[in-house]
Amino acid sequence: MGRRHRASEKRERPDGARERRFVQPHVDKSTHRYAPSFFEGRGFLNETHPKVEELVDDIRGKLEPGDHAKLYEAGYFARGPVLEIGRLHGRSTVVLAMGIRDGRGDGHLTSIEYDDRYLPWARRHLKSHRLLKRVTLLQGDSSTIVRGLDATFDTVFVDGDHSYDGVIADIGALEGRIAPTGVIMFHDYFHPLNETGEYGVRRAVDERKDDLGLEYRGRFGGIALFERVANRRARANPRMAARQVAHDDPGGREGGPRRSV
Repeated sequence: MGRRHRASEKRERPDGARERRFVQPHVDKSTHRYAPSFFEGRGFLNETHPKVEELVDDIRGKLEPGDHAKLYEAGYFARGPVLEIGRLHGRSTVVLAMGIRDGRGDGHLTSIEYDDRYLPWARRHLKSHRLLKRVTLLQGDSSTIVRGLDATFDTVFVDGDHSYDGVIADIGALEGRIAPTGVIMFHDYFHPLNETGEYGVRRAVDERKDDLGLEYRGRFGGIALFERVANRRARANPRMAARQVAHDDPGGREGGPRRSV
């Protein structure tokens, strides 16, 4: 299983060291069943981490083994609000919430699902795992709901509408709502149906990732992991850069309140 990470070691580091979000960026396109991104070493975080898939085996869902491990790790190291787009029965929701709980950080999960038929299932699973208080369950069109939320999200998992138009709409809604050094995970980015056009996840992400300032940080199961580092196109366009600064710091560095994170 390898050496386990001790949370106290990470959380006692100086603030400057903490700014290095991706301790181990995996920039290759090979599939990792599990490899740490946010801490040194090759092991798991704790006793729960390698057992997450087994712990949610009672919840219907299409997550791969690598998805479970990375979602738990991302929740564990969340530095602020966490957003999930696409929930269905709540398998990924429970995994993210487990990580948030065990990390004892600042994360609270907001989970959005379009189809309200799945709401009772998600609520039931969260309750059975004693995680309901850590999650806000919202129903409706994700792009519309996200635009109405007064929050900047530290960690985002996108697994909603897989059509090109649907993913473009979700990405557009997320613009200005991902914190600097934030984590965003797109599910099914590598799925073969992207090649046929039935899925538009990869095409949409590839077209808009520079607008959001996303850099690729690895493939884990069906997840493509990205870090928000800067807006590349904004750097070449002063007007766009000014808009991005306004998103990140609406009150200015010293001129008013910051957007909550």
